[in-house]
Amino acid sequence: MRDAVGVVRGFVRDLDPGRVGARDAKELIELLGEAGRLCGGGVTLLAPRVADTKVWADDGARTPAEWMSRATGAPIGQTIGMLATAPRASLRGLEERARAVRDAARPEETEARSRAAHAGRDLSTWVDTDGAGRLRRRRIVRPRRHRLRNQG
Repeated sequence: MRDAVGVVRGFVRDLDPGRVGARDAKELIELLGEAGRLCGGGVTLLAPRVADTKVWADDGARTPAEWMSRATGAPIGQTIGMLATAPRASLRGLEERARAVRDAARPEETEARSRAAHAGRDLSTWVDTDGAGRLRRRRIVRPRRHRLRNQG
């Protein structure tokens, strides 16, 4: 991880936006955004572990949120909220969340899921012979997971 951070740090340090084409800049923004989301996912996964074990106090912080703010550069209010909502889960729960973050890191699988979700969807527009605008939407209807309660 240190090597990866060093590569990104060097890239940003040497970045000259005036020498980057518009399409390349667009792609770089998308890649940097993805990297940021993945890093944020890692922070979210690890935060409860640090908070629960109190190693945050080793650096003189008074609270886990204070330490998180220093370590990530995020505002303290944001780290307080993140720690308040970060689930304290069993090892199994942590493994499931870690798997979800790892799966998000596999773009080919994400693209396949996206294609599958959009397969069978269609939106068509046209003007009828009498001049009326027409719209047809087709989508896959999945069964609802929630049962409706008796309204009686």
